[in-house]
Amino acid sequence: MGDFKKKAVKIGIKQFFIQTHFESPMEVTPEARDAIKLLNTAGWTITNQHVFTTAASRRGHAAKLRKVLNEIGIINYYTFSVKGYMENNHNFATNERAVQEQMEEKVIGKIPEKYYSIIKDFPNNAGSIVKDMSDLMKKSGLPFLGTDRNVLNLPGVGKSLTFRTIGITRYGRRILEFELDHTRNHSPLMKKMDKVIIIESKSISEYLRQLEDIGEDIIDYESIWGYSIGETEQRIPIYDYPDYNYKVTENYTNLKLDAYI
Repeated sequence: MGDFKKKAVKIGIKQFFIQTHFESPMEVTPEARDAIKLLNTAGWTITNQHVFTTAASRRGHAAKLRKVLNEIGIINYYTFSVKGYMENNHNFATNERAVQEQMEEKVIGKIPEKYYSIIKDFPNNAGSIVKDMSDLMKKSGLPFLGTDRNVLNLPGVGKSLTFRTIGITRYGRRILEFELDHTRNHSPLMKKMDKVIIIESKSISEYLRQLEDIGEDIIDYESIWGYSIGETEQRIPIYDYPDYNYKVTENYTNLKLDAYI
């Protein structure tokens, strides 16, 4: 990995990321910690995509995971819900829970904008990222750095949490109307698409009963009923692309847009 990075730097590449999928703090073993340290030392920034399953959506679970990952040198990237298809019914945590987690738990790690210039430089100094994150948490008084965004992995669209509830089925499953994540660039074709409508694969009450079955006190989740609207969070500057000495063209030469519009 170190040799690859050295060769890539010579041709002008500035940032190097590797994605992990840690689901639980219990997965962060000494072996995992040592492996992350080796990658960081070689100049690679490690980020994590946390799949927000039912079990992983329990109160405080994601917050604890963020903290543990920061301690070993991993930056949290996405906390995303599985698609709302029926084959994922057992693992599906409702989007209302994703918004609740964002607003009531992850908020304690929200980074004040005055520190954005500091974290933006983290990927350029991956070898010292553990110390850099620790120093920032001490300076800001944060238990972890909330650099991830809570989203749904939407079919055909990508990740977003910008939605509104437009209906409910006879069995209590909510019908949600989603919009694209407007903080990101999309293909011109996406602008011609209608809004995406999904029916969640389980009702909130079914989700809460499932949590109760695995030992949770559902009273801790009762505010979930009030979350009927979501909005995708702004991307933290740590994920901004670095400046290069060239500009990517805005012309599309391999798409005949007229055929699809």
